[in-house]
Amino acid sequence: INLHYQAEKVEIFLEQNTHTISVHPVYETQLLGTAGTIRQNKQFFDEAPTLVAHADNFCLSDLNKLRKAHATRPQDALITMMTFETLDPKNCGIVEVNAEGLVIGFHEKVENPPGNVANAAVYIFEAEVIDNITRCSQHNLDISLDVLPRYIGRIQAWPANKFHIDIGTLPNLKRANEWMM
Repeated sequence: INLHYQAEKVEIFLEQNTHTISVHPVYETQLLGTAGTIRQNKQFFDEAPTLVAHADNFCLSDLNKLRKAHATRPQDALITMMTFETLDPKNCGIVEVNAEGLVIGFHEKVENPPGNVANAAVYIFEAEVIDNITRCSQHNLDISLDVLPRYIGRIQAWPANKFHIDIGTLPNLKRANEWMM
């Protein structure tokens, strides 16, 4: 888990909760970007497909179903991306998906997006994608801006099967809390 803002609170939470999986908190004094974090922590990755998820999401979808979808993806697809229908498309990365379920267009937070199917920022990356990220020398490397555009046509879209919302804003965090009540 990449830590920066209020890292101490996350570390306390991790210490107080038991885990069935291994968790490695890594503090970044200077943010490296969403893909920069992957590059910086390449020692944790092997040749297996890797789940990558932004922490500012509230997601109730079954990640095992995402994993199964990735296992049966089209042969050329190297990424499976969870998507969801958003009520606020201009503040999301909007995807265009063809009949085969492949992402054929990606529009990151544009004023007039061509739809409301959004990138949920939950992915499964094949090892080749991780390898390409780790070889990139760009300092601040972002998944949405620097990685995904390189794989247009090779990203399988998987619609979230349960409630999903980006909780990176106070109104959305409030909406997620209301949904839970």
